[in-house]
Formats: sequence, structure tokens, C-alpha cells
Amino acid sequence: AANAPLLGQRLFAQVLLLCVLFTVGVVVAYFSVLKQNGDLDLARTLVVHTLVWMEIGYLLSVRLAPTDALNWRAIWSTPVIRGGIGAVMLCQLAFIYLPPFQKMFATKPLGALEWATAVGLGALVFVLVEAEKRLRAHRSSKSEAPKLNQ
Repeated sequence: AANAPLLGQRLFAQVLLLCVLFTVGVVVAYFSVLKQNGDLDLARTLVVHTLVWMEIGYLLSVRLAPTDALNWRAIWSTPVIRGGIGAVMLCQLAFIYLPPFQKMFATKPLGALEWATAVGLGALVFVLVEAEKRLRAHRSSKSEAPKLNQ
């Protein structure tokens, strides 16, 4: 309809949830590096890498039905998804480790702790989005269940 809102209530809530998750994730990553060693370029590099991993976590979650979330075969079943994630990872590796890109973007090489932080926050996004999907499905099934006392 011409007067319908661009985002319905449910979609707006999902966008808001993602905004909060992504914002908290990158802020935690950023300040963890600054607190640890004060390296601003390393903190910025980790923020970009964390954002990429959180996007991957979200992508893998939203393309699955709630019952497929922990089925690795279902998660990686689409060649386009595998290829896209592979291409993004190659670009990330170049962004982080190749000297011309390090100079151009002022990036620093990430160590194991930074990788664990980024991948962990991406996995957390996956788990939280899956939990939200299951909660929504559970609420929907309860509201559609026949009322026995009517």
C-alpha cells in the first residue's frame, strides 16, 4: 500500500537489534585493543575485521530456518555463500597483511587474540540472531495455537 511504512514493526525490531549488536561488538573490540596496548591503527583494523565477521555470522543465520542453525551441512550448502565468504576473507587478508594495503589503509597485522575476538563476536551474532528467531517462532506458534477455553 502507498501509505504502508517502509519497515514493519518486526523488521524494525530486527534492524534495531542488529544495530545494537554490531555497535556493541565493534566498540568492545576497539576499546579492548586500546586498553591492552593503545595502538589506534590496530584497534581500527580489528574494528573492520570484527564487523566483517559479525556480518558473516548474520548472513549464515538469516539464510537458515531456525531448525537448521546447528547443521553445518545446511550452513555451508550454498556455493554462492561459500564463494562470497571466501572472497571477502581474501580481501580481508589483503587489507590486514599486505604491505601496500597496510600503508594505504593504515592497518596493522592481527594476532591470534584479535582473530579470536573478531571470530568470537561473529559467532555471538550468529547465536543471538538464532535465539531471536527461535523466540519469535515460539511466540508465533503460541499465538496461533487454538484456545482451549473459548
